[in-house]
Amino acid sequence: MFSIGDFARLSGVSVRTLRYYEEVDLLAPAAVDVSTGYRSYQAGQLPRLHRIVALKELGLSLTQLRPLLDDLNAEALTGMLQRKQAELEDRMALERQRLLRVERRLRAIEREESGQMPPDVVLKHVPKIRAAAIRCQPGVGEFDDVPALVEPALYRLFEAVSGPTKASGPLFIHYETGPGDELAPVAAVDIGDQPLPAGEGIVELVLPAITAATTVYEGPVDHDIVGPIYGELAVWADEHGYDPRGPGRDLIISPPNEQGTAVFELQLPISARS
Repeated sequence: MFSIGDFARLSGVSVRTLRYYEEVDLLAPAAVDVSTGYRSYQAGQLPRLHRIVALKELGLSLTQLRPLLDDLNAEALTGMLQRKQAELEDRMALERQRLLRVERRLRAIEREESGQMPPDVVLKHVPKIRAAAIRCQPGVGEFDDVPALVEPALYRLFEAVSGPTKASGPLFIHYETGPGDELAPVAAVDIGDQPLPAGEGIVELVLPAITAATTVYEGPVDHDIVGPIYGELAVWADEHGYDPRGPGRDLIISPPNEQGTAVFELQLPISARS
């Protein structure tokens, strides 16, 4: 037999909690000394207490969990807890991503407040491009979803231009607008006048010549960083008498290394303001 204090320590709950479970008739002590009122518990009561705590962790109220205590077998309870574990892990991952986004937005605001601009903004004339491309389906609602969607397409294009048809420039990402106004990223590579390479989903894409405000970015493949740089390019364009024209193009100068660092040339199409 264990005192209520020892039983509380063994089970990982408080003495107050054990008294409450007794009060609501969920877990009575094995014995009560009539002269002192001291409560004693047996080791065999631990499984029932573990079930109570586990069902509470699943979000059930004491009223809801009461009928399950005696009818739910260990296998079913384990399955419920594993599903709850997976749900909590997913939630934690989302919260970590949200925290990272908040931190990056703060850094972007700090850059704006300090007047910091992207280094070496260069005005370029980009000629007409005939590219082999893969339209990534389905479209995405957020830029955060772009890397996972385009990565397989970029690998397929890389393999496709390793045969008779060769790349005439770096792989890049172009953006179109889907039927529901969602982002429709397109993985592409310049092939010039060469035959379109064979491959599942590979289509011809012809992009017009553009004037672009460009800068080189080195860092993680993360739109929460890249996006604000495009915003800074737009500010640069406005201050120099240009208006943005269409979505940017992300040229992959160097793919992500083992540390996740890549090198991009970011191109924002612009036109002179009339």
